[in-house]
Order: sequence, then C-alpha cells, then structure tokens
Amino acid sequence: MQTIKSSLKPVGAAAVCLGILFTFGCTDAAEEDYKKCEQLDKEHKYEDALKACRAASQKDARSVCGEKALALENKLYDKIEKQKKEKAAEEAEYAESKALDNANAKVIFNLQSTPPKDPDGYSERCMARNRAYENTYNCEPKDPSTVKEGDGFPFKEECMVLAKSRGCMPFFEESPTKLFCCTK
Repeated sequence: MQTIKSSLKPVGAAAVCLGILFTFGCTDAAEEDYKKCEQLDKEHKYEDALKACRAASQKDARSVCGEKALALENKLYDKIEKQKKEKAAEEAEYAESKALDNANAKVIFNLQSTPPKDPDGYSERCMARNRAYENTYNCEPKDPSTVKEGDGFPFKEECMVLAKSRGCMPFFEESPTKLFCCTK
C-alpha cells in the first residue's frame, strides 16, 4: 500500500494571522472616529460623540465600524433629546424657585377665614366650588409704601405665584382678586 503524502505543508502562526487579517480586512477607515464616538458617549458628551460618529460613517459607512457608528448615531439623537428635556426642566424649576423667592420677598399670605370663624361666608363659597378648599387667604404687600396709587391688586403676579405654590385658587375665577381659596 502506498502512502499518499499530503501536498499541504504545516502552516505557521504568521500565515494564520495573515489569513485572519485578510478575512476581516486590514484596516477600517471609520475605526478611529468610531472609537472616539464610543468614548465621548461614555463621557456623556453626546453632541461631540454624534460628530465623531458622523465622521466615522462618512469615511466608510459599509465597514464594520461605519455600520456601528450609524447605529450609535440614532441612539445619540435620543440621548441628546433627553438631555435637552432634562436641562429645560432644571431651568424651569430654577426659574420657578427664583419667582417664588421674589414673591415671598414682596408679599405675604394672611389667613382671612376658616370654618367655623367665617363672618363673611368666604369659606362656604370656597367649599361650594370644591370641597377640598375651605380656608381663604388674602395676599398683601409686605411694604404698603411700594404699592402704586390706584392699584386694586398690587403685586398680582407675585400673589399668583405664591397661590399656585400653596395649591390655592383665585376666590373669583373670572377676575382674580387678593382673595384665594386654599386647601384644608
């Protein structure tokens, strides 16, 4: 019996590595920008990450890294939108806090009436609108000398801010006055 010798020679480690490189491609033009994009994403620098991902996908959108960059771009748009909403909410909360501080510096809420001590019937009128509201408060300036002559409702904006923060509603819905209905 004759032995058939194989024409294949042992393959060295270098040849295996070269084969792997040729299989997966030698270089990926988008790789550097994609890695930068990933890093910036981890650092929560979404705007810069988006720029890096765009650069990666523009260099080679069909490469492995280019495709990953395209996929990450879509996620980054969502993250940027979420970040903008959170920032807007923080700014609104800050503005509301400043308005409340300003209102507290200028006006004071005084308890006008509460059941059963209610000679003018304010509490009953508040409860007639909504059973949760039984106390009436009036909003007065801390410094009466700052009131403009003829101003029937001084510091109206500040009073409305304070009323809202306390969960109160205007006593007269149609034309707000210094009186407010507040919860128990």
